[in-house]
Amino acid sequence: LVYVSGNGRYRATSLLPPVHVALINRSQIVPNLESWVESQYGNDLQAFQHASNVVLISGASRTADIALELILGMHGPGEMHILILPDV
Repeated sequence: LVYVSGNGRYRATSLLPPVHVALINRSQIVPNLESWVESQYGNDLQAFQHASNVVLISGASRTADIALELILGMHGPGEMHILILPDV
């Protein structure tokens, strides 16, 4: 999941909720990161023009920094669900 924030699109919305639910259209799915970046060239790099950051989300964060104990979701949601909607 590529999450672009900045200019009224706040980064905290991807970090604060305990569960992140993303609704995407089937046409938004690309096979890999390179394909997504390449598609942005066709859009005049609009995703980057006013972005303060671009976050790549592949699931709950994992860290073992505290007492070497694995903790999920320390730096964001503990759960992530992606609902794929048909293109309309």
